[in-house]
Order: sequence, then structure tokens, then C-alpha cells
Amino acid sequence: MPTASGLLAMSVCLGLAQSLAVVTLASFLMENSGEEERTYLFSFSFSLQMMVGMLGF
Repeated sequence: MPTASGLLAMSVCLGLAQSLAVVTLASFLMENSGEEERTYLFSFSFSLQMMVGMLGF
């Protein structure tokens, strides 16, 4: 059975990992895309993250 402290620790780890992923993804997209395609890449990335979050993956 999960403990409260274990759930809290995993929640903190998940938050840190998601923050790192968002920062690195934005930097990667900015560095590897042109001015014209950035809007589409960021929009697609955000919509994909939202769909995956809604599905629970």
C-alpha cells in the first residue's frame, strides 16, 4: 500500500521531470526550426502533450 510520503516524493520527482522536459523541448524546437514552422511545431507539441495527458500516459 502506498504511503503518503512516498506519493509526495514521487509527485515532486514527476514535477521536476516535467519541468525539465518542457524547458528542453522548447529549446530544442527553437534551435532546430525555422521562423515559419515554429508556430506549427509549438502548437502540435502542446496539443500532443494535452492529448497524452488526457489519456493518462
